[in-house]
Amino acid sequence: MSSAVAERSAIELDLDEIRSVVAANASAVDRAELPASWLLPELAQRGLLDSGAEDVANLAHLIDTIAQEDLATAFSVWAHRMVLEYLTRAERSPFIDEELAELRTGARVGSTAMASGVKALAGIEALPVTATRDGDGLRLDGVIPWASNLTANGTVVLPAGQVGAPPIAVALRLDTPGITRRDVRGLLALEATASGSLQLSGVRVDPAAVLSGDLGTLVRGFRPAFLILQSSFALGLARRAVAEAQTLDHRPDQLALRPQVQAIAAALARHTATRDRLAAAPGQASDRELLTLRLDVVELAVAATRLESTLTGGRGYLAASPTARRLREAAFLPIQSPSEGHLRWELSSLASTA
Repeated sequence: MSSAVAERSAIELDLDEIRSVVAANASAVDRAELPASWLLPELAQRGLLDSGAEDVANLAHLIDTIAQEDLATAFSVWAHRMVLEYLTRAERSPFIDEELAELRTGARVGSTAMASGVKALAGIEALPVTATRDGDGLRLDGVIPWASNLTANGTVVLPAGQVGAPPIAVALRLDTPGITRRDVRGLLALEATASGSLQLSGVRVDPAAVLSGDLGTLVRGFRPAFLILQSSFALGLARRAVAEAQTLDHRPDQLALRPQVQAIAAALARHTATRDRLAAAPGQASDRELLTLRLDVVELAVAATRLESTLTGGRGYLAASPTARRLREAAFLPIQSPSEGHLRWELSSLASTA
């Protein structure tokens, strides 16, 4: 057996085992009896949390696999892994090295709060956090309206605007004085993701915690991985819904829906091939390709889960059923940043400048 084949087999074995353990815990996560970040230490032990900032393809397959059983857990892994992505792109310092070491082992949980930065750079809204000089450091004030993985042992990466200077990105431990977390409860799905808002009042930031003095450069660097990995958890959800639908469309009363199942399965194959092509060379992907993939897989996941529900019938209408859970999970995707409206707006802007 060649070394390449052996490595691929080892990865596939890991994915099979991970999928099994995620499936066994999906109901507990859905009931918020287990935090969505529960899988991070297990992934760290297998060396799967830090396969390298450039290794988007393996991360895409990992997140896709997890999402087939539980979107909340996949979402938490994505958020954590994006924080690792941000920090590996920062100038090294003792603070950055310590954060990376703890994030790589799962001892700390990464929370990405970069949505407002992406919106600000796209011209959609102003940054809600401002940074002002305070001695040799900075002081942050403002609100992050939404972030996830907001755990007691969390590290959040967020953007901040400056007067007369480019916006920046900073990393903060969530127990830093001046940060107040407000949890959100009663979510339709992803209740276990420790989601909420952050109020920042006079938060002192050491210069070493500034990941980039130019937010635009940082975003352009991480955006391909950001969108490809987001697309991967939508694909994983769609993949499981399609697989379930394919077990049901053979009944006489469901035969009329078989063409829909086949069409969605074909779309899944096309979008997976596109994801794999982009993930193999993310730095070469165009904005149009990345945004179109992200929009297409969201629509696919919504359609696939609805079709699974239609074919399942009354069993899937039970709130605690996996079919109903997938419907609720899919409802989150069009509003996750970048939202469907944001994606369509950016794509229309690209079309108008073409």
